[in-house]
Amino acid sequence: MTVQPLTAIQDPALLHCLDVADRTCKLCHEIVSALENTVEGESSEHVLIERSQKQKQLNALMVQLKGLHRSAIISSREAKEATSEARREVDRLHLQLQNLYYEQRHLRGEITACREFP
Repeated sequence: MTVQPLTAIQDPALLHCLDVADRTCKLCHEIVSALENTVEGESSEHVLIERSQKQKQLNALMVQLKGLHRSAIISSREAKEATSEARREVDRLHLQLQNLYYEQRHLRGEITACREFP
């Protein structure tokens, strides 16, 4: 079971994360296959060393995935904050525009009242 390549993703950080996840998945399958093929009681030193190395590789990949996940969370928080700041700025500018429209209507009403004054 391999991860299907997603052609829509072009962010290098996400592509790296997908690569690490794919390698982790493959290594997990290798470990499970090795455990299924091992007969009970038959554990040579070579098999134990190989299993230990694969488990260490798996641990290293899992730590790498955790780090990538942490950076993705931080990045998304920064993006949310930037979006929130931009939204506040747009709201501020929109309110300022509405105030100008209100002032314009008020002044036009005053001008009309002055012109109609006898």
